[in-house]
Amino acid sequence: MIIFLIPILFYLIKRKIKLYRVKNLQVNKLFVLLCTFFGLFSSVLIPLYQVPDEYTHINMIYSERNLNITFKSVNSNYNGVAGIIGNKRIKVNRKEYFDFSKRINNYQIFSIPNIFIIRHFPQYFGMIIGELFHFPTFFYITFCELLALLFYIIFCNIALKLFPIKKFLFLLIILLPICVQQMSSFSYDCILNSMCFLFISYIFYLKYNNIRINLSDVIIMLLLLIIIGLCKIPYVLLGGLIFILDDVKKFSSKYIFVKKNILLIVLIFLIFICLLPYLSFLRIIAASMLNYKKTFFLIVETFVMYFKEYYSSTTYILGWFDLRLTPVLGVGIGLMIIFYLITNYQKENKNEYENFNIEDKLIVYLVIIVLIFSIFLSMIEWMGFADKLNDFNSYSLIAYKRYISSLRYIGGVQGRYFIPIIPLFIVLFKSRKYVNSFIYYAITLSYYIFYFIIFIYSVLNRYWI
Repeated sequence: MIIFLIPILFYLIKRKIKLYRVKNLQVNKLFVLLCTFFGLFSSVLIPLYQVPDEYTHINMIYSERNLNITFKSVNSNYNGVAGIIGNKRIKVNRKEYFDFSKRINNYQIFSIPNIFIIRHFPQYFGMIIGELFHFPTFFYITFCELLALLFYIIFCNIALKLFPIKKFLFLLIILLPICVQQMSSFSYDCILNSMCFLFISYIFYLKYNNIRINLSDVIIMLLLLIIIGLCKIPYVLLGGLIFILDDVKKFSSKYIFVKKNILLIVLIFLIFICLLPYLSFLRIIAASMLNYKKTFFLIVETFVMYFKEYYSSTTYILGWFDLRLTPVLGVGIGLMIIFYLITNYQKENKNEYENFNIEDKLIVYLVIIVLIFSIFLSMIEWMGFADKLNDFNSYSLIAYKRYISSLRYIGGVQGRYFIPIIPLFIVLFKSRKYVNSFIYYAITLSYYIFYFIIFIYSVLNRYWI
């Protein structure tokens, strides 16, 4: 079954860490401590449905389990959070929300799930256990969220171990306020983000340490890309990072990018053409290529227009975009990112950039650009449904081209969609200014103490008091 991919991946990664003798540094312990602490508070204090699309994700899990039910159908009398979204005057009905007499009421527990259940791997097992023992609804919700948190901690801790440079900056990225919110919810972001972080870390670890690739490395990278693709297809393009690896470069120059193998490129193009009638996303990509000038300016203008919203919703606006902490957090994160980019702490390897040349940087730039464009293009399909266009999935190539031409901007894009891309920027900045690690710890802890105070005050004031 597809769910065994993650245990297999974990086993292979742990073997590699043991083989490469990757050490568990103090920064890893700091991550586990902070992630556990903030994740627990986030899970308990941010009520159900207040994470974007959480209700949709819960019902998505039932659908992936091949169960013809919804969360409301098995918890029809659980209304502790009714009317909160978009209405700051309404608070959580604490008596209703913590009513332990209301238990989960699903008796269709066991069924064969489809392959997409892997994107909700921890929540799926939480649901099975909660339904098997008929947990009270509050504990059922919290238990699923805590398993998601545990999954995020385990795999992001491995990613942090493997990431070869600027570990404090990487820690800041995987513990951005929006990540803290999403990692302890029903959203599949805990899977998507952690798998993207792990893939990036694994590639960079192989590159910076100049490690020869073997079969197990290929299997690990393929498993990661399969899981990422089952969550969201555009992020599979992270796979382009493999071309910074020396062994892949040698293989490509010898077997792929040569004249006698031009048939391989033609074959890939023909496969793309054959899949066009069946995959609307591919038709949107093809339509955007036919109308490349309009698409380019559309994406650039949308990004410039909404950049402030993207940044604020990632750094200090939580909930359903109505839990505003303070812009000071956004400024602080920006300053920390700049400081961590231009400096290194003294325990890092001073020869860390020797294996990373200009060609490698160009590949990373290309992956970043293609990923950003793909994220925007993937939301064109969402806009079609938002505009209530009939049979939008079955539009022809010409119809998609006309629709793209009619757009003034691309809506539905959220700042958190760009989070898996952020670590790629780390390797593009070369820094030779070394500072004492104590300064890094002091800055990091000061920020998270301030964040915790603001977070507690804002969440209690918004939902509970």
